[in-house]
Amino acid sequence: MKDCSILVPKILELAKKKRPIKDDLPEMFLVGVRKYGSNSLLDLYDDLLGFYYRDCIFLGTGTTDPGKYFTLHPEELGVTGVAHMDAGWHENAFKIGFHKASDPRLKHEAFISTGLEDVHRDMDKDGDIDEKDKAGKADGVNFHWGWGMATVGRASAGCQVMQMLADLNKALEYGKLSKQTLFSYLLLLEEEIPEAFIC
Repeated sequence: MKDCSILVPKILELAKKKRPIKDDLPEMFLVGVRKYGSNSLLDLYDDLLGFYYRDCIFLGTGTTDPGKYFTLHPEELGVTGVAHMDAGWHENAFKIGFHKASDPRLKHEAFISTGLEDVHRDMDKDGDIDEKDKAGKADGVNFHWGWGMATVGRASAGCQVMQMLADLNKALEYGKLSKQTLFSYLLLLEEEIPEAFIC
């Protein structure tokens, strides 16, 4: 995870622009940047995930999109198209808890969903979102770790997944320092902040 605090002015500008509530921004919020041309069928950790905390920004590798497996097999989730979280500001989207809490092999501390989030469903299973895909809501979209896998695989069915456990642990550490109980999420597109990929 890299210290990308050089991006603070731009991140704050975009957060204020996209946040519908015009109060002060929270002390900490989660940040994602979706790479241009990102496609779930490639199964890559090619996006950025991290957090803003008190005028610092830390970003590491991750995915903001589902993996190839659930893109091709959404019926295993009981849906007709896997969810891609919409870019924008997601107010109080997460709290600290446990991802996969019922499975001791996969259970780990993470930022877990607090309710329904805006998504688009990949109805044609082509790995990206376009006019053929359906807008909707989804719950259970967590912000967690990918269990050390080289590709996304089954680690994401729409979740925001950090590739490195150390990166997630750092975000959790700062989340606890902040004393917040809820964490908002700013999901941006590379076109909005291309410099994030070279900070």
